[in-house]
Amino acid sequence: MVAEIDPVVTEAAMAACGLTTANGMEIHHADGRQVVQALVRAGSGGPPAPAAKFDCVVGDTVEYYSLPYHLATREFAQEVDTVLKPDGIYLLHIVTDQKLGAAYLGAILNTLNQVFPHVAVVALKSNPDLYSSHLLVASRTELNADAMVSCIQLAHPSFSGKKLNAKQLDQLIGAAAGIVLTDDHAPLEQLVEPVVRGDRRDAVRLRVTRCREALRKGQLDVAEKEARSALLVDEASAEAHFTLAMVLQQRNDWAKALVAVNRVLAIDPEIFPAQVMKGSLLAASGEVAKACEEWRAVLALRPKNLDALQGLAYAREYQDEPAEAMKEWAAILALQPEDPTAHYALARLCKRAGRTEEAAGHIAVLRRVDPDSTKVHPNPMPMKSVAQALENLSL
Repeated sequence: MVAEIDPVVTEAAMAACGLTTANGMEIHHADGRQVVQALVRAGSGGPPAPAAKFDCVVGDTVEYYSLPYHLATREFAQEVDTVLKPDGIYLLHIVTDQKLGAAYLGAILNTLNQVFPHVAVVALKSNPDLYSSHLLVASRTELNADAMVSCIQLAHPSFSGKKLNAKQLDQLIGAAAGIVLTDDHAPLEQLVEPVVRGDRRDAVRLRVTRCREALRKGQLDVAEKEARSALLVDEASAEAHFTLAMVLQQRNDWAKALVAVNRVLAIDPEIFPAQVMKGSLLAASGEVAKACEEWRAVLALRPKNLDALQGLAYAREYQDEPAEAMKEWAAILALQPEDPTAHYALARLCKRAGRTEEAAGHIAVLRRVDPDSTKVHPNPMPMKSVAQALENLSL
């Protein structure tokens, strides 16, 4: 059963998922609390009807920082508890951080603690001071949130979220100063105000967008100015540092670009494109072994990341291992049969090995899927000779 107040959202979700019908789901276009209250009333005449008893209720009503107050109160939590099975679980999704948003998150935690004997909080990023999703898990039976996190990590190896420990929960509760949200008193706007005031992402994003537009036009001076302007707005913005790294990489200023990308990873080590870029910058600086370490670290979490796979394939060739390089590129084609970079590289390697017919086959595919070779991932390795550059141009 799904409660969604806006039918347009349902249409968009069905289109995004490729559904032509509700696919067996019971969808109510009404306010979530009204739907829950109707379920409570349906079971109030005696033992609750089986249809009104759920294994899990998910509250996912956030938009930016906003959580409708009537879906955050003790009374609503009690209504949810009524429609849950005795061992059912209530999951509530909150978007905030644990620094500026400690009182906000703590008040919601206090409120759930009033209704459910067991409440855990899982932060979906390893850095709690970053704006991100938090999942509050509440139940009448004892929870094993650590096992839940482990299950997510098995299905999604890149997931780095963690269950908050007792000390962290106490800090949140202390920040809320005993506030419990009720239908008569739910000051969510005041609680979230420090988070809103401290959020500079919109101003940063505007400058980042202008920077990337300038990059597309080849206006490197304008792009760098916008990237540095974004950092003046928020020096701790990983997005702004990453954008500056892109500009500096375009300028072939590997050393400064590497400083910028290291700042990104210091702020948020989970931004894997920055780790991929770090590998490319190290390779361009001649530190190929270190570059390969970065790419392998990416592939440990994302085994099908093409940028990292391509970097390692280029490295094999740079290290005078053409046969191994060809195997690496063939493995990429097994994942992406029409990958232009792999066909480009194999055309070169086959041509060099005298396998002209195979080279011609790869060139034919390349001409078909990428006639101007604009989608070919550039070789991040330093050029060994003018001859190598001429060989690239010959294709």
